[in-house]
Amino acid sequence: MSGDHLSDLLARRIVVLDGAIGTLLPDVVNRDGLVLSDPGRVSRIHEDYLEAGADIIKTNTFRATSITQAAHGLGARAYELNVTAARLARQAADEWSRKTPERRRFVAGVVGPAGAVPDGGRAAYAEQMRGLVDGGVDLLLVETIVDTRAATAALAAGAAEFARRGASRPVMLSATIDRMGRLPSGETLEAFVAAVRDARPLSIGLNCAHGARGIGAHVAELARHWDGCVSCHPSAGLPVASGKYDEHPEELASVLRRLAEDGLVNIVGGCCGTNPAYTRTIAEAVEDVPAGKIRMRRGTSRPSPSGPS
Repeated sequence: MSGDHLSDLLARRIVVLDGAIGTLLPDVVNRDGLVLSDPGRVSRIHEDYLEAGADIIKTNTFRATSITQAAHGLGARAYELNVTAARLARQAADEWSRKTPERRRFVAGVVGPAGAVPDGGRAAYAEQMRGLVDGGVDLLLVETIVDTRAATAALAAGAAEFARRGASRPVMLSATIDRMGRLPSGETLEAFVAAVRDARPLSIGLNCAHGARGIGAHVAELARHWDGCVSCHPSAGLPVASGKYDEHPEELASVLRRLAEDGLVNIVGGCCGTNPAYTRTIAEAVEDVPAGKIRMRRGTSRPSPSGPS
């Protein structure tokens, strides 16, 4: 099963997550809707990240709930959008798994902000997750979490969907933080971990934020409170006047390597402003680093997914 294969991989080495999709498409208004209007363009992005060395690719579904798609007239087609996005990523990952049988590739179904929580957001999350799982994802990634209500709503929606189908998928949770290390809602990382730890997600981590500079201290703080796997996929800094981001691949990769060497992370990648060049540099930077020692130090020797897969 995919969850077991991913757990085995995490126990052996640092796992590489891909980079941004949205910031690679500056000319597209509804970037998630592209999976329906121009699927070939999305597939090429997945393929480029896989060629660069990504172990896990993310679906192009960051704003693919009925709530967020309503403004584009696709609210009623949110389920279809998520199924299609998952299938595109699944096809690319399976093709690369065949090309590199020694390196299996995985698909993370991305769940982004869903608007009001918990009631409206929970229903939107449930529909999105149903589409992603039906489309064949290996795991779910709830990312850029801005408050614990959103995280707990997503976890509740996932638990209900898994119970309905009688099978689950591992779930990754990733929050974004301000320069002080707090979620935009003002909550501390300790409070965030306390709110979600009982669900035993596959990992808890940080993404986006202000880039890799300074994120190490916040990853270490998160690791103080969480005894499972930790992920980190920061943005490439912040955009400058030209629209480009101000952290180069080598700089971001260097930070992630240090975190890996310190045993603080198990999964690394990039967020806004990154591209396959960043993924390649990150993959090369961590390829000789052992599996995250600190994250495996407590409890069992295998990371704990959020249920059977």
